[in-house]
Amino acid sequence: SAGCATGGGDYGMRTASRGRPQGPSTSEIIVRLDLTDGQRPMVRAILEEAEERRAMLMEGSTSGGRPDPDAFTSMRTRAEGLRLETEAQLEGILTYEQMITYREIMEDARSGFEEMRGQRAGRGGMGGTGGRGSGS
Repeated sequence: SAGCATGGGDYGMRTASRGRPQGPSTSEIIVRLDLTDGQRPMVRAILEEAEERRAMLMEGSTSGGRPDPDAFTSMRTRAEGLRLETEAQLEGILTYEQMITYREIMEDARSGFEEMRGQRAGRGGMGGTGGRGSGS
């Protein structure tokens, strides 16, 4: 089933309808953290709330379907605050080892996002050859 984000075993990065990476699903994170029955509902609630807030941030970073650089910079700052807030909430629930695993999962997702951004940048657009100082 293509596009199934919560299927078993595949912990790769999901993508939104426009091909933007979204990272692992809440269900995937819960499985990988090997949570206790007591931890599971609390962690699920924190992660689902964070996902909803992150989605709202992403929606606000475009204007008329095109990226707005100022809105994107503001969104990144707010997303970083959300990430720190989410980690602080999880630290009160997860063990030290589970917290390390959570950070590794999220770092892998961020690395995949940065890699994908780098590939897009290489197709032309910002950067590239022939900028200032070439050819005088």
